[in-house]
Amino acid sequence: MQKKIQKKIIVAAIAAALVFPAVAMADSATDLINFMVKKGMMTKEEGDQMLKSSASEKEKEVVATEKKKGDEVITSFKDGISWESADKEFKMSINGRVQADYRQFIAPNTGKPNTFDIRRAYFGAKGKFYKYVEFETLADFAKPSAASPSPMIEYFLNLNYWEQAQLKIGQFKMPMGMEELGSSRFINFQERSLAMSLVPAFDRGIQLHGVPRKGIYYALAVSNGNMTNSGMQNTTEPAGGSAANDGKDITGRLTFNIADLMGNMQDAVVHVGGAFSRGTQDGNATQLTMATEARGGTFFSTKAGGYTAGNRIKVGRNAFELALAKGPVKFSSEYVKASFDNATAAGIAAGNRDLKSWYAAVNWNITGESYAPTYDGASAKFGKRLKPNQNFTGSGSGWGAWEIGARYSKFDASNFAVADLLAATATNVMATSTNATTLGLKWILNPHTRLLLNYVKTDFKNAAGTALVNGSASEKAVTFRGQVDF
Repeated sequence: MQKKIQKKIIVAAIAAALVFPAVAMADSATDLINFMVKKGMMTKEEGDQMLKSSASEKEKEVVATEKKKGDEVITSFKDGISWESADKEFKMSINGRVQADYRQFIAPNTGKPNTFDIRRAYFGAKGKFYKYVEFETLADFAKPSAASPSPMIEYFLNLNYWEQAQLKIGQFKMPMGMEELGSSRFINFQERSLAMSLVPAFDRGIQLHGVPRKGIYYALAVSNGNMTNSGMQNTTEPAGGSAANDGKDITGRLTFNIADLMGNMQDAVVHVGGAFSRGTQDGNATQLTMATEARGGTFFSTKAGGYTAGNRIKVGRNAFELALAKGPVKFSSEYVKASFDNATAAGIAAGNRDLKSWYAAVNWNITGESYAPTYDGASAKFGKRLKPNQNFTGSGSGWGAWEIGARYSKFDASNFAVADLLAATATNVMATSTNATTLGLKWILNPHTRLLLNYVKTDFKNAAGTALVNGSASEKAVTFRGQVDF
């Protein structure tokens, strides 16, 4: 029956094309069928059946086209080389950075060599599957060693079904320290401040985090407490030790960007926030070691005693953060306090010991670029790349972005006795009070390339009044970095 109808329609269409040439130019099959029904070339029932069949075929064609479109992969270069499905359900990108450094110490110095160095050689991948499951991996190939043969430093999954409550699991930075949480690609100076030696940094655990509303961010993490931050190591359990000596750490962070909450502060960031961390560590496996911002001498290092069963140190941290930005000017500051409560005399001496550190920094883009677009509200940090108003072209029409900055950092270990610390050497000073002044010049040639020049002066004191480094109470250094990232 269907074939007879189709045959009849074909004959009628040919006839219509011969008798009424204009009909052959009809906009659609629907117009042609309606015309033939009107002229009596087919019955209304036959016309309805053909319209239904035509609609079905058209629907199948649309579905096939959409399926083909969904299978397409779009390649682009935006903050990395990325591949994304046309339906945006799947995405993957590869990214990396190389930071080539040079440091020159000005005599008298800490005895550290003036040297070229590859500070970081990162390579990583990130992406998402089925829209909501995100992943990220990151490896550093600059300094593998026998003690740490694996280059992997970050790897996690993040379930982002609901922006207000996301779930992250793996190894990642614990939510404390605005400067630490920001990528080393975009930090204000060549190195982070002294205060960031006291935050947990990378650890393994699980985290609940999200943005309840624009301008508010929170995070709550539970982790092993075996931090990879060089300042606060909880090393491998000593022989005869018990895993019961190490409990899980809890770290939380809450921030507000008042500029977003008010909604009427254009081109501005008014960021305030706080964080805390609580946990326990094996008292004899915990050693605190701090180095200068110029990556020169070690100025603070605690002793490690013989193992005592059940020896635990309660560790608590509190941090406060502030960032104000308007147009090309930015002010940032953080305060971190780390408290250690030791019940025995092994390791860090018995009793309570506190470390305090803070910094204040001001930066100015003298070429006029605004800092507000570099603020990432989804993670409450300055985590987006700055784009020059004009990239450096070499032809004189563009000179990139230029930034100057100054930072003062203070590290206070006066609550520690000299007996708690290792003996001083020519290159390692056991100071109970340290401050650093950093002056910086930054040239951002384009969004992916920058050059940094810093001058860092660090002053030391101990309980006796002065700690000498090769005859001086200070370390002075000029540092330079060339960076490219994608």
